[in-house]
Amino acid sequence: VYVSDDEQARSAQECLEILQQEFTDKLVTQVLPLVGFKSSDKRYHEHYKNRVSEQFCTRYIDPKLDLLKKRFAKHLSSREIERTGKESGPS
Repeated sequence: VYVSDDEQARSAQECLEILQQEFTDKLVTQVLPLVGFKSSDKRYHEHYKNRVSEQFCTRYIDPKLDLLKKRFAKHLSSREIERTGKESGPS
């Protein structure tokens, strides 16, 4: 997680500590300062939104999004779920 100031760093670290309670393995996510950011090539922007039915998206991204939506459904609005390109509710 890249942060631009101390407040964001504290907030991100607190979130990771809370999330860690949900996992037995240690989370490997790091909180790092945002320095020297360079945007990716424009052709990669909104890759999932523009290519939702391509094999990479259906094979790798969809299963991860489905898992996140199921696990954190109570924190998402229907609009946020729709933005992922597919609707799938909690099960």
